[in-house]
Parts: sequence; structure tokens; C-alpha cells
Amino acid sequence: NTRINDLAFNTYYQDELSFLTELGKEFAQKNPKLAPLLAQRGDDPDVERLLEGIAFISGRLRQKLDDELPELTHTLIALLWPHYLRPIPAMSILQFEPIPSALMEKQTIQRGCKVDSVPVEGTPCHFKTCYDVDIYPLRLENLTLERVAEGSVLNLRFTLEPGVELSKLALDNLRLFLHGEPYLTYSLYLWLCRYLDKVRVRSTKGEFTLAKRVVRPIGLSEEEGLLPYPPNAFLGYRLLQEYFSLPEKFLFFDINELNPVAQFKNAEGFELIFHFSRPLDDQIHQNLKTHHVRLYCTPIINLFPLDASPIRLDHRRVEYRIRPEGNPPE
Repeated sequence: NTRINDLAFNTYYQDELSFLTELGKEFAQKNPKLAPLLAQRGDDPDVERLLEGIAFISGRLRQKLDDELPELTHTLIALLWPHYLRPIPAMSILQFEPIPSALMEKQTIQRGCKVDSVPVEGTPCHFKTCYDVDIYPLRLENLTLERVAEGSVLNLRFTLEPGVELSKLALDNLRLFLHGEPYLTYSLYLWLCRYLDKVRVRSTKGEFTLAKRVVRPIGLSEEEGLLPYPPNAFLGYRLLQEYFSLPEKFLFFDINELNPVAQFKNAEGFELIFHFSRPLDDQIHQNLKTHHVRLYCTPIINLFPLDASPIRLDHRRVEYRIRPEGNPPE
């Protein structure tokens, strides 16, 4: 056992010594006025002994902090629960805004579309979309929430862009995103999932009724995930991880079976009227506005493939730093 521990410590020692040497060079390159001599290769035995002593102490400390069987536990966790070890990339919600009069028919932005953020210190952050986004020449004009004897009624009025015919729009489903304060969005999510009775589709040219099953929450299926998972991992853990990382990812709904709107010829728009069996809270009635329901949204994630700079595998370290190609040393 002592022999095995000594061999393991040699690895820690070599790793720490290499790290100190490279760290000094990188620091000198970034701060040449503060530490110009660190970039030079010196032969002073006192300095060499000092670095070796620091590497010895740091290596012992790392060895004590690690578990007695780090290779076994790390490999086991990586195999069974890889999500526990992976860092979580930045995530957000993006809304596409169609240019008026530039869109006359349905356009689909496929999942995986690359988008860039506003430059941060001169460098844009690269994201990719996680849902397919169907964009129509259609906008949400108004939202009203009324209290009736049976419960509450939510009315969403949609308006077509000038020159667009509803009968030729090929509108089969519409995806909505609940945006805003959690007490508003979560309450509306609960009512849409549990207390919805029916959905009426109304226009100046007619009306029809849809069953509550046409409203489908988005984000729970395997193909609607944000984080990549291996096939042998339990997907329930991914749902939990995504919920605590970006709960807004689950505030999407699809309204399906909207094909009959094609019968509303020459209509300038239509209304979706949601009938709930229970009344919403008074505070929801007072504060729910049109901007709390949005079209053409998708989650985005700062995760994309990228080449890395070559590294020399000399088997003298426990870990190797991987640098994205083209990035300066940190």
C-alpha cells in the first residue's frame, strides 16, 4: 500500500511541478512588467528547490483531498450519472421578430440554428436554438382575461399582416411562450394544464371549438431536451437539471389542430378563447398583460462544437488543460 501511495504521489508531484512552471510563463506573458523573469528558464538551485517544495506541499494536499478510490468513483459516476460531473452552459430564451411585410407564408427555423449575442468585451457569445420555430405573418394583438360564472376566460386575439390570406397560411399549430413574473406564468401554466375545459377559435367569418387535448406542454419529451445525454442515462435527471437551470424552458405550449382556420376566408385574424373551470386569482386578472404571452420563442444554449489547440500527451499529469483554438491563454 505504501508503494502504491508513493507512486500515486509521484503523479501529483509531477503534475503540480509542471503546473507551476507553465503558470509562471503564462503569467509573465500576460504581465511582462510585473514578473518579467518568470518567463525565463533559470538554473538557480535555490529557486528550483523552492518550486519543488511548493509542488511537494500542493501534491500532498491534493492527495489528501481526493478520495481513496478516485479513479473508481469518478469512472462510475461518469458512466451512470454523467450530468453530475458536467458543467452547465449558459442558457436563455430567444424571441424571433419577423419583419413586417417581409414574410407572407410560414417559415421554419430549424433546431440547432446558430445565433450570436451582443459582443461582450468585443467577443460575441455563440448560442444555438433548441426548438424548431414556425414563424407566420401573424402577431398577437391583444390579451384579455375575464371572470365568468364557470371560472375564467382567456382571450388571445391574433392579427394577420396586410395582404396575407388566412386560408393559405397552412396554420396547423401555434406555439406560445409564457413570459414574465413566476407567479403569473406558473399560475397560467397550471390552469392550462389542469383546469382547461375547451378552446374556442373565433373569427368574423365563423367559429369552431377544440377539445382541451389540443393544448400540449412542450419540453418534456426526449427530442425537446437542451443538454446532450448519452443513451444509457436516465432522462428524468435531465428534466430535473434543466428545470433548476432554466425553468422557463418548460413554459411553452403548442395549440394543435388549428387547420380549420383555413375556412375563415378573407378574415383579418382570429381569436383563441380558453375556458377554465376555475377562476384565476384576482391578482392574475389585474396584472396579466399582452406581453406575458409571446410568439416565436425558443430556448438557446451556449453549447457548440469547436476545435481545440493541440496538446502534448506526455503522461506526466493527471489533467490537461484544453484551450479552444484561437483563444489566448488565460
